Amino acid sequence: MINKTKNKKAWLRIVEATISIMLILGVAILFYQTKQSSSEDNIQDKLPVFLDEIAKNDSLRNKTINEGDTSIVQSSMKTFLASKMNRINLNYTVVVCDIDDSCSPSPPINTKSDIFSAERIISTTIEKDNFNILATPKKVKIYAWRMNS
Repeated sequence: MINKTKNKKAWLRIVEATISIMLILGVAILFYQTKQSSSEDNIQDKLPVFLDEIAKNDSLRNKTINEGDTSIVQSSMKTFLASKMNRINLNYTVVVCDIDDSCSPSPPINTKSDIFSAERIISTTIEKDNFNILATPKKVKIYAWRMNS
């Protein structure tokens, strides 16, 4: 009789240990998946913030609407974004175009990972001494994607 109760207690402890290990692994996997999906969402959420910073930066704003050569403007914006985007595994490109254009990147982005994008129209500010009626608004679009590993 004493032997049977010891066996039952031993099996009960084994079952308890197995359930607790499965519970801990389940929580760890759930936490890992949540963290991974939230980092992807962060990219999409941060792109409009970067575009707002570009719009608020007077030198970038003036260069965008007054400079005829968009490659110079795109280079300046890439330099600006390099200081803001501090993710090692992230590639990005900036496209500046007219408002009615689609702002497609050239050359096309060749990646198997997800591509995130956001756009904003940059126009002149209405101030008495700085207003330029001839300045044409431009569309700025940022494309971001993870590097292929």
